Amino acid sequence: MEIDRTKTLNSLISGSIDSQTWRHLYDTDGHDLLENGNLSCAYFVSSILLTAGLIKGMHATVAGCERDLSESGWQPTKKPQMGDVVFWPAGDNGHRHIGFYQDAQTAISNSSEQGSPQKHRLTYNDKRPVEAIWTHPDLH
Repeated sequence: MEIDRTKTLNSLISGSIDSQTWRHLYDTDGHDLLENGNLSCAYFVSSILLTAGLIKGMHATVAGCERDLSESGWQPTKKPQMGDVVFWPAGDNGHRHIGFYQDAQTAISNSSEQGSPQKHRLTYNDKRPVEAIWTHPDLH
């Protein structure tokens, strides 16, 4: 039996909406590195991609996730498809953002306000332009 990574990935992404799973990641001193879901975007994206077998590990930062994506064969694309990874530039909080492409109008990423993955406009509800979209050769 062979796993369909694209269908599995998209099922994981769509099933993540409103989940509280990615709110907390603790260091050995007991500090919540994700601030109760405020900084959970990279942890959310990397854990979904790791489950689908598309990267090597989970990450707490966009930079760490981006490095793993590059090392795992992900590449920028001009023709994004559902399940590809979207990068947005730093916002008011000073942090870059990462999520999943759904279609030309929508994406799914962790909402700092709600502390859980949410569907929103691709322009992060008109707050951030898309910086880049990456795809993996084993998808689509």
